[in-house]
Amino acid sequence: IQLWTYGFFALNLVAFAAVFVADPENAWAARAFYVWLSVFNLISISVAWSVLADLFSMAQAKRVFALMAAGMSAGGLVGPLLSVALVGPLGYAGMMVVSAAFLMGSAGVALLAALPRA
Repeated sequence: IQLWTYGFFALNLVAFAAVFVADPENAWAARAFYVWLSVFNLISISVAWSVLADLFSMAQAKRVFALMAAGMSAGGLVGPLLSVALVGPLGYAGMMVVSAAFLMGSAGVALLAALPRA
């Protein structure tokens, strides 16, 4: 299910990018994106943790969840720095397309992790 959820949100990001390319001064689109982003943040983190809880056994979870939480926190600190560096050359719409690509990449990795091991 996370693939459908992330795919839906990636398409939303691409749609917002198209709107911002077509009309960069549209205040209503900016407001809608602000609300959408707040909802997306809640859902994406919830889906990520639920997928992780399904993938790992209790013993694995005790061993790796703290490390993953630390990695997510580090990403929360490094991500804005990367955005500041890339927004100049790519623009806001370009950053949304890059975000959609990263989102689908993470969904692909989650799908690969869920495949049975031979």
